[in-house]
Amino acid sequence: GGPGGAFFAGVIDAYTPFSITEQVAAQVGFFRPPFLNDSLRDENELLFIDRTVSGDSWAFRDQGVAFSFAFDQFSAVLGVQNGSDAQGDELALMGRVEFNAMGAGQSSSEGAYGSSDDENNLNLGVGYYDDGNLTDGTAMSFNVDYSRGPLYAAASLVDYDDGIPIGIQADSTPWDLTVSYMFAPDEWEVAGRWEDFDDTNDSTM
Repeated sequence: GGPGGAFFAGVIDAYTPFSITEQVAAQVGFFRPPFLNDSLRDENELLFIDRTVSGDSWAFRDQGVAFSFAFDQFSAVLGVQNGSDAQGDELALMGRVEFNAMGAGQSSSEGAYGSSDDENNLNLGVGYYDDGNLTDGTAMSFNVDYSRGPLYAAASLVDYDDGIPIGIQADSTPWDLTVSYMFAPDEWEVAGRWEDFDDTNDSTM
């Protein structure tokens, strides 16, 4: 929907994935940058109705190509997208590495949904983004996800350089913490979240 009750349609994701080897795959088209785990989750995989503020900032789409690699407990994605200069020559380079430190790792969904009762699941992730059109236009992300049975906990942090326009404020380090407990298996879950925006107003939520 749009202003005044008008309706419009637009492309959200439009890309073609294909396998190169058993461990290497690629996708070409219009997709979210592989930078932050919260922004890469689909809406039906979220624990709350909204993403974190950082996750929402990075849930945009851009044209490009990305290569993904999976080796035992490690997985990685390297991508190149159009970047902020639209039709210009500069590109945005990005990468993300994840490590399943314990168990099978956290599933793609937030929360304790589908979590195993008899083992700890721990996933660590690091992301990097560099927009070649911007001076000091870089950002780094860090996240940890843990679950065991009905318990789930996650935290993420994004470190913005002073030239990047993505997020609430440049030269900031917003972070968030999420904790949940599932009282009825795969039915009822109670969750809370704290976010610190690290902005000039010392905003939290």
